[in-house]
Amino acid sequence: MEPGCAAACGAYDQNERWREADSGHMSLDRVQALVDEIAETLRRAVVVDDTQLRLLYASRHYGDEDGQRVRSVLQRQIGPDALQHILSQGARVWTGPTRLPPKLDVGMESRWCVPVRHAGHLIGLMVVIDAQQTLTRSEKGLIEAAAGQIGAALYAESEDNQETSSLEVDLDDILDVSEDVRRTAIACMAGVPWLTDGSEVRCFAIRVVSSSAGSEAPRRALRAALGTRPGIAPQHYVFSTSDDGARVIEKVPFAGRAGPAQHSVEAMLSVADALLGGDRTCVVGVGDSADGLSDAWRSYRQAAIAADAATRSRRFGPIVAWSELGAYSVLLQSPAVNEPLILPAALEALVDPGQPSWMRETLLAYLDSSGSGPRAAEHLHIHRTTLYYRMDRIREALQMDLEDGENRLLLHASLRMLDVSRSSP
Repeated sequence: MEPGCAAACGAYDQNERWREADSGHMSLDRVQALVDEIAETLRRAVVVDDTQLRLLYASRHYGDEDGQRVRSVLQRQIGPDALQHILSQGARVWTGPTRLPPKLDVGMESRWCVPVRHAGHLIGLMVVIDAQQTLTRSEKGLIEAAAGQIGAALYAESEDNQETSSLEVDLDDILDVSEDVRRTAIACMAGVPWLTDGSEVRCFAIRVVSSSAGSEAPRRALRAALGTRPGIAPQHYVFSTSDDGARVIEKVPFAGRAGPAQHSVEAMLSVADALLGGDRTCVVGVGDSADGLSDAWRSYRQAAIAADAATRSRRFGPIVAWSELGAYSVLLQSPAVNEPLILPAALEALVDPGQPSWMRETLLAYLDSSGSGPRAAEHLHIHRTTLYYRMDRIREALQMDLEDGENRLLLHASLRMLDVSRSSP
């Protein structure tokens, strides 16, 4: 890196951050981290400008800086000739990634430019120097993804974020188990026609895992992420946020068509995880559809249980539907999941840390397969002979008749509870 450029980037890093790291809000140092991360991945310099093409964020350089980039970082503004060149290419009306041709007489090499947008708003421009035009398709995809995450982060900090805030409503009473409380709350929602016209709805429960208690950052991240709902019109969903998650009610546009909803949830989850940063991440529970707002509480209860499953068991991914839970849909409603689990003595011996881990895994697969050895072996990807050897060892450790239905029920329920218990080993 040239000395002048190194000094400029150093001064920028020290003096030009929008927020201090100990701010009470979600720090925009997270945006700088995203810029640095994509730059390091590409091994190319990356900057983010605002809509007036003023520099907001800049990464370090990798020997690819040109004269115009050095000036931009040092003086915090682009030169008039370079600005005219960019505007003449229609920068303010670009709707997608665009290659900016070089203008060598002002020291400007070719650039790959991606509009930074969120929730329909143009927020800025992400620019990567590509003098030799060697960016690959996959690298361009990474730049677009990073631009989306940066757009959400900047949008979350905007004090003019009226569209998203208008979607946030108090859902406590609407989702209350008391019919009288719900009826009163629904009557107050007359200004949102689709909520009160009997339309089919579904609910989502979003949980932030490993968040700092009382932090405002998760709430801001979720508000920004919930503005990213491709395929779902803004007027067709509402949400409420808290320090540890969010609740969403959305209209089901077409019965049986889960594709757009799944896609929008995945997009929301990706943005939320990027904004939360650190060891914090999100899980989402999805409830079944409900016949109108008066029955939405059931869908939300299902979604909350599904989200609980995602936080407790490694069997599930970050997005879990109520319909996928099976026996866990009942087990997770037991207060016992939050208490120390007392197992039958025989099973205590089997799950003892001194026993091979395959014992517990094999027994659960065997019980899940209704006692079918071939099906259990196929599930575990082992030979049947290996399975039978393992089952002999398990029977010896348990000293129980596995052909007895009562014993199977006891063991199966115990292993499933062990999987979701807060005190499980």
